[in-house]
Amino acid sequence: MITGFEDKTFKLTPNEQDVILPILVTALNHMVPGPQNKRSSTYMMDRLEKIGHKVSPVRLRKMIQYIRFNDMVSGVCSDSQGYWIASSKEDYIATLTSLRDRISHQTATFNALKRQYIKTYGVPKDKNKKLI
Repeated sequence: MITGFEDKTFKLTPNEQDVILPILVTALNHMVPGPQNKRSSTYMMDRLEKIGHKVSPVRLRKMIQYIRFNDMVSGVCSDSQGYWIASSKEDYIATLTSLRDRISHQTATFNALKRQYIKTYGVPKDKNKKLI
């Protein structure tokens, strides 16, 4: 769960874990590998809705994250256009590079805000000390 986004990033619900997740795993396992076969989030959500499961983009990302974290499907790659199954080391490298770059930008944003906090309030001596 992400602080400030608890209403969207909570743990998977029983329906997501027991019903929707197996559908996603099956779909991903049946995808032909390669970025030319990627499926957009919109496509995946529309397909799920057609069989009675309305899923938001945030919850779809949460389920894909769960699939990745638990090695349920190997090589789930992604970019701004969708998800696909890796067919080469280059597919892995493209997704790993994108993730690394996003982490780097988030770290830079965190460090800038931390610097501004310290400039404004000084180094915390209370329970927020861990944050800085």
